[in-house]
Amino acid sequence: FVGATVDGRDFAPRTAIQLNTGCTSDAMEIVYDEKTGDNYTGGGARGTGTTGLTTMVVEDCILTDCAANRGGAAAYCTLKNCRVTANVGVNRGAAGLNVSAFGCLFDDHTTKTDVLMYPYDVVNCTFGPGNGSSLYAVNFDGGQHAFENNIVFCSVNMGAASVAQNCIFTQSKYRDSSILGEGCVVTNAEALCLADDLRPTQASELLVDRGGDFALLANLTDKDASGGQRIYNGTVDIGA
Repeated sequence: FVGATVDGRDFAPRTAIQLNTGCTSDAMEIVYDEKTGDNYTGGGARGTGTTGLTTMVVEDCILTDCAANRGGAAAYCTLKNCRVTANVGVNRGAAGLNVSAFGCLFDDHTTKTDVLMYPYDVVNCTFGPGNGSSLYAVNFDGGQHAFENNIVFCSVNMGAASVAQNCIFTQSKYRDSSILGEGCVVTNAEALCLADDLRPTQASELLVDRGGDFALLANLTDKDASGGQRIYNGTVDIGA
């Protein structure tokens, strides 16, 4: 599922994309529930199955203005090089439930608890300042997961077995020093020198050419979330 724009409407009947193994697509109606909003998971894209990561890959897509009870934008899939914005998780997981994310931008979400609920690996992503009332950018379960090369304007719950690596946190919403691993920095938002669309600029010394060389970088695409070249000077930047 590559290069699509999935544009939903908050708290209204919608059609979600449900892709089976092998990328055979069919439509699944999401039914409106007056008490909880869309009482399903994966309001924009949903892998086959009821729990856990599937083989479905959503790449180079925009998922915006979608809603579900959990996983407002996506569930049970891998997101690559996507811009995921302005989605609603009525209960939890405004942007995703049981997803992995590589090179994605997450911003302007509305939820009670977390932007990503029980994700797997999250690498080279940016969790922007517009994520509303969400308590956590990511809320891992107790398993061991990768959280690497990310920019985080929210807090994270790493669970018992995981530690953030080479990530940048802002002081405004940062909470738990126990999650900091090698290469992590806590600073203020102004020091990141991000453009309005949250891309690093030439002044972003904390981000440009500062990404760690982790095994999971193999999941990144050649382009970043803004469509530019992913790697200059042989080293990946931090963030999407």
